[in-house]
Amino acid sequence: MNKKKFHAILVFGLIGLVMTLSACSQKVPTPDMDKVNMMIAETVAVQRTKTEIARPTNTPTVQPTATNTPEPPTPMPTPTSMEVTAVTLSAQPISGTDGGTWVSSSPADKATQLQGQTFKVTVKLMNIGTSTWTTDYSIRYIDGDIKASPDTYRMPVSVPPGAQIDIIVTLTAPTKTGMLRGNWGIFNSANVAFSGFYFEYDIQ
Repeated sequence: MNKKKFHAILVFGLIGLVMTLSACSQKVPTPDMDKVNMMIAETVAVQRTKTEIARPTNTPTVQPTATNTPEPPTPMPTPTSMEVTAVTLSAQPISGTDGGTWVSSSPADKATQLQGQTFKVTVKLMNIGTSTWTTDYSIRYIDGDIKASPDTYRMPVSVPPGAQIDIIVTLTAPTKTGMLRGNWGIFNSANVAFSGFYFEYDIQ
């Protein structure tokens, strides 16, 4: 209800009550208008309080607070292959001191061989050093009248210090005659000669 209408109805109602009482009895005193106005004000205040209590409070709706959600990390690419650098393997390093000596040849030195002929000789060598002759060690034709083909022979097996080894080589007698030689060397894995020997035959 409108406050002004309520106030007017209340005022007219009180005035009517006063007039009725005045008409019924001459002994009822005339009402004091200041008191009437005060009663009206108190009544209006009470009605306003009731209305405010009955009205729901306008409570602001709490808005959700935005939060910063971290973005997932960018996945790193998975390596699918790996570059491999080719490595050339070298001979095993030499451990100890190289040393070797000729022991024997078969056919023996100074034996007769026909000029221009090819023949085989088994040479026996001994490792007198402190290093092991690996299969990277070899014997090699150096120079002389009696040549070899091929001119290099690798050790067929490893030869430890104090052991002996037999190697079969193919030699060719020259076309000239006489007591002739072919000079050889024993080489380590670094292609360094550390000992020498020769073959000597009577070429006819």
